[in-house]
Amino acid sequence: MDIKLKNKNLKLSIFILSLVFITLALCSMFNLRVNKEYLNFKSFFEGRQFEMELNQFYSNFKAYNVDYKDYGKKSIDDKINTDEFNNLKNQYDNQLENKLQDTENQYNSQIENAESNGNKDKVTRLTEEKNKKLEEIKKQNTKSADDIKKELAKRSDDNYNSVKKQYESIADIIYYLKDNKSGDIYSNLNNVDDIQKYIKSSSVYSFSLPNNSPTSSTRYVSNQLSGLGLEGYIIVPKTSPLVSNSKEFYVNKVLAIIQLIIFPIFLVSGVLMLRYSRKEEIDKHSLIITSNKLYGKIPFDLKLIILFFALIISPEIYRNLYYYGMNIITSDFFINLILTTLFTFYLYISIPDIINCLKNRENLLVEIKSGLLYKLKEIFIRSLKDKNLLFITIVFMIGSVLFGVITAAISLTYNGPELFIIAMILYALFVIILLFRNIAKLDKIIKGTDEIVKGNLSYVIKEKGKGNFSRLAHNINNMKTGISMAVESQMKSDRLKSELITNVSHDLKTPLTSIINYVDLLKKEDLSKDEMNSYIKVLDRKAQRLKVLIEDLFEASKMASGAVELNIEKVDVAQLLNQSLAELDEKIKASGLAFRVNIPHHKVYANLDGKKTWRVFENLIGNILKYSQTGTRVYIDLSETDDKIIITMRNISAYEMEFDVDEIFERFKRGDTSRATEGSGLGLAIAKSIVDLQGGRLNIDTDGDLFKVTIELKK
Repeated sequence: MDIKLKNKNLKLSIFILSLVFITLALCSMFNLRVNKEYLNFKSFFEGRQFEMELNQFYSNFKAYNVDYKDYGKKSIDDKINTDEFNNLKNQYDNQLENKLQDTENQYNSQIENAESNGNKDKVTRLTEEKNKKLEEIKKQNTKSADDIKKELAKRSDDNYNSVKKQYESIADIIYYLKDNKSGDIYSNLNNVDDIQKYIKSSSVYSFSLPNNSPTSSTRYVSNQLSGLGLEGYIIVPKTSPLVSNSKEFYVNKVLAIIQLIIFPIFLVSGVLMLRYSRKEEIDKHSLIITSNKLYGKIPFDLKLIILFFALIISPEIYRNLYYYGMNIITSDFFINLILTTLFTFYLYISIPDIINCLKNRENLLVEIKSGLLYKLKEIFIRSLKDKNLLFITIVFMIGSVLFGVITAAISLTYNGPELFIIAMILYALFVIILLFRNIAKLDKIIKGTDEIVKGNLSYVIKEKGKGNFSRLAHNINNMKTGISMAVESQMKSDRLKSELITNVSHDLKTPLTSIINYVDLLKKEDLSKDEMNSYIKVLDRKAQRLKVLIEDLFEASKMASGAVELNIEKVDVAQLLNQSLAELDEKIKASGLAFRVNIPHHKVYANLDGKKTWRVFENLIGNILKYSQTGTRVYIDLSETDDKIIITMRNISAYEMEFDVDEIFERFKRGDTSRATEGSGLGLAIAKSIVDLQGGRLNIDTDGDLFKVTIELKK
């Protein structure tokens, strides 16, 4: 067991060492470009940095001694360029013209309004005011030729003084130059009689003009100075700051050579050790497995973003390792080496994982859907439905960004990072307090839902404020009320089902029992023909009654399920109602009821199923004939509005109406609780279903013994 553990740890050590070697190899590789100058040039004085120093020297020298030569002797006119004078004059003239034009437009509009209103005094006042304003503008903004010349001369003097200051500050490079034509000497070297002796004793580098063998760094300056007719020496003294640059160059050159040598050594060694680790199944080590699990928890899109930025900044990261310790090995170097190696390990895990994922399209879609951006998109889409939550989120995000930017700006302005830290701590405290307040609200809601789950429907969750948590508490309280109503509704439904079964059993059993009894009577042999005919009539009546009950039951079931085909057509409702009354005219006359009918004589059209609507009228009028008090009046009215037809039927019930109005539409529910009449209890249920299917409404109202049915049909 100990041997296996040692082998595992040895394999892990080799794997870690391979990552370290690869990290150092990458460090050397990314620094090869930086170190290219150190490898290409023998010394600092042949490199680009020294070339830039020489170019800057030449620029300052030429500007003062050539471009501004004898500047102090020049008059104002000599310092001024004609083109510059004309351009500045045109600029001032245009500015004056624009200001005059703006003022003219401003006053002209006011003057035109005054003229249109016939206000002559105002016109005169505005005209005088405009002329005065124009004169003031001309006086303040008119520039004479002398003014322009003085301004240009001042600009030229400022430029000259700046050039002179830069020229006189040259100290890194000593120059001793002579003009071949005039014999003038240009030098920043004082009290030196023998220049050759000075070069030998006090310089670290120099070159003469003309320069017969210039290096890449001195070629441009040599040619330019020689082109000006100058000869002499350019010298870097031992006291120049460039000497320290030269020493640093030498050290970096040595390090660059070392890196060039160790790069292939580290790279080959690291790759070989990594291959050995992979061969020995290092990925099965617990530490690697744990690392892969942690990496697997990162959303796919976040992996891509991290890898993208990691690849972008990787050259800088590996180059930084050089600056942290390749000159002097310190604790900072080892810390940075560990961090950079961990970065290499992340690349080792992520790059193959991303490549494999991109190759497998099905897995890629799964990864994308489980990604952070996809989830944020879903949250955002859901939040669009809740505008209050969306508004709060946007305000909070914008406020946080603005707070951070303003705090950072103030801290940078006053050079006080402490201010930024304090502000961030206060902001964090604010967010924490806000978070805990919302957690407390959520805890109260959870406690309330636990009570409701236990059956305590009387528990009320406290609603404070106007936030989403308060709204959630309010909704849960309303849901609790809804649950109570649902429980009551379920109990009512169970009761109605029980009554339905009882009523169906009773209404079917009654005629069926009669049929059975009369069949038994017919089986007797001693019956006379009259008795047999009487029994057969009773059997026929009871069978018809049973048939009607069964047909109504099927009709009601079809209506309730919506499995009914409607033949919608243009129907004259007034005519249809009159036909229904005519069909039942004999029963109406025999009922002892006084019908008062108010139906318009003109046609009243609606898009309906004529047969089904006739069934509605038949059922309702049939109910009136069955259940109305004898000797009372029945009122039937038909009226219309712009978009609907209204039919009302009112009668006085012969029975005491103890039923619930909402329950009267239930199947087999009858106002006659004794069930002494021959009604099926399905008439109103069928009628309501037909009206509902056609987009209408059927309502019932009672007031004492008054029974009222109202039908509303769309035109």
